[in-house]
Amino acid sequence: MTKRLVMCYTIVCFIIHLDSMTVKHNQSRRGVFALKKLAVESSRCTGCGNCEKVCSKALHKAEDKEKSAIRVSADGRGGYAIAVCDQCGDCMDMCSRLSLKRADNGVVRLDKKSCVGCLICVGECTRGFMRYHDDLPTPFKCIACGLCAKQCPAGALTIVEV
Repeated sequence: MTKRLVMCYTIVCFIIHLDSMTVKHNQSRRGVFALKKLAVESSRCTGCGNCEKVCSKALHKAEDKEKSAIRVSADGRGGYAIAVCDQCGDCMDMCSRLSLKRADNGVVRLDKKSCVGCLICVGECTRGFMRYHDDLPTPFKCIACGLCAKQCPAGALTIVEV
C-alpha cells in the first residue's frame, strides 16, 4: 500500500473506532441493561417519615430529612407525595466533569472525588431529584439502596428492575 492509502485506512479505522466508542458511551449513559430504581406508590404513604430518616442516615450518617434523597410532603388532598430520583440519567448530560455515571445495575451514581460541587446537576434536574445541603461539599441523590423500602410500614416504596 502507498503511504496515502495507509493514512486513509488509518483515519477511517480511527473514525469507526470513535463511532463505536460513542455508541458504547451512549448505551452506558442511557442504559441498555436492567434498571434498578425505587418504585413509589404515594397512595399508600402515611407520611411517617421513616424513609427520610433511614435515607439521611445511610447517605450522610445524620438523621436529618433535609439530607435525605427522598422527600415526603403533603399533597394538598389529604395524602402524601413522595419525590425520589427515577434514575432517568438526564443529570449525567449536564455534568461537565462526568462525575455522574450509570453503574452496572442502572443506578446513576455521583463520583464525589471528581465532583467540584458546581451544582449544575441540581439546577438542571427537571424533576428536582438532585439534592444539595449547605453542610455538604457535593450534591446527592437516591442510589436505590432499598433501605427506605425496608423501613416503609405501608409498603409505599419498593425496589424494582425495569
